Amino acid sequence: MKYLLAVLVLVGLSLPVYAQAADCICVGSGCKIATAPYPLPATAQPTSCQIEKGGVVVSGSSCAIVLSTSIPPSNALVCQPSDATYNPGTTGSVTPLANIPAQPLGSVALVMKVFNSATPGGAASAPFTFNNVAALSTPLSAPTNLRVVP
Repeated sequence: MKYLLAVLVLVGLSLPVYAQAADCICVGSGCKIATAPYPLPATAQPTSCQIEKGGVVVSGSSCAIVLSTSIPPSNALVCQPSDATYNPGTTGSVTPLANIPAQPLGSVALVMKVFNSATPGGAASAPFTFNNVAALSTPLSAPTNLRVVP
């Protein structure tokens, strides 16, 4: 088996890697989804966007193109594990920001589409999946001040 794995690596084949979806809070007022920034020139930036679930625009959702500097650098308050720090890109970069209403608990798969005059049919993201939870778990802190008691 070790030999087979080594051969697969040597000939450039790779074994599939399955990433675990983050647990995120998307209940109550819902949640926000942003993408990587789109740098200038403006002709290469989206002018509108939409969020879809199962090929249908999510009812009650909205999507706007915002300056990427308006995206918080950390999502640790709403997702565990948190993503890497958000990089807003160069000056003038924009990002689509979708507001989606509360989603059912469990696995949620969404697709974002962006549009501009050169892409009137839209360009769709790969499916984005996360686990919606009622609240993030709180990790225990390590025990301190141990002592013997009667």
